[in-house]
Amino acid sequence: MRTKVAILGAGNMGLAIADGILVAGLRAPQDMILVRRTTDRLEAYKKKGCIISDDVVFGAENADIIILAVKPQMMSGLFDKISDKCVGKLVVSIAAGIKIETVERALSGAFVVRTMPNTPLTVGCGVTGICRSDKVSDEDFSEACDLFNCSGIAFECREEEINALTALTSSAVAYFAAVEDAMCIWAESHGFDGYDKETVCDLVSKTQEGTARLLFEKRISPKELIRSVASPNGTTERALRVFEEQGLYSLFSDAMTACLNRAEELSSGK
Repeated sequence: MRTKVAILGAGNMGLAIADGILVAGLRAPQDMILVRRTTDRLEAYKKKGCIISDDVVFGAENADIIILAVKPQMMSGLFDKISDKCVGKLVVSIAAGIKIETVERALSGAFVVRTMPNTPLTVGCGVTGICRSDKVSDEDFSEACDLFNCSGIAFECREEEINALTALTSSAVAYFAAVEDAMCIWAESHGFDGYDKETVCDLVSKTQEGTARLLFEKRISPKELIRSVASPNGTTERALRVFEEQGLYSLFSDAMTACLNRAEELSSGK
């Protein structure tokens, strides 16, 4: 097993990955190296026994697994600093739009895994698409998957599917949030204006959570759940009829295709 894990760019996503690893007991605190330009936010992790640093070279040099968690626009500068520290190591990138071949060229001799996590990772409910270079062994790939299964589920995919996964799981967080926002706005003009917005949104959030749990834990398909809620000629059926008349499914298809197209543009450097 590759023991030491360095997270280069310990921001929100990087720390969410660290939290998952630590809570699951996948690594001991002393085997975690957290690197950030300003380390003030890392003091709590230092007290837990993690190693903290502001030096990416130190992190890369002392780790067996290197997680690249900096913003995509910062990746080139990071490569320049750590290029000679990654030979023979497992390198895991969470940067959107950065292809495996790009990382392999920059970090010659590294075994590269590319991931696409979504922001619910920060609350332990993430979905992470994960793919690998053909140089990565099954054992290394299994270790990489374990790092993300700690904070949700890791889904193995092909690299050419990553952009579609962006539309399906990563950007989708905003779709669901937009639906909730629209529902909360409606509630304010239909009798809930006497409550603070946070309370109203809590009601909708809990309903979204319950719906997700029904689908995920009970293994019910979306269409089955719709049928079970929508009684013939009832209130739900009336609402669903409006969705159908106004083309909800076509709207989502168009929006997700636009997301996919933009992801492909970014992957091409546009």
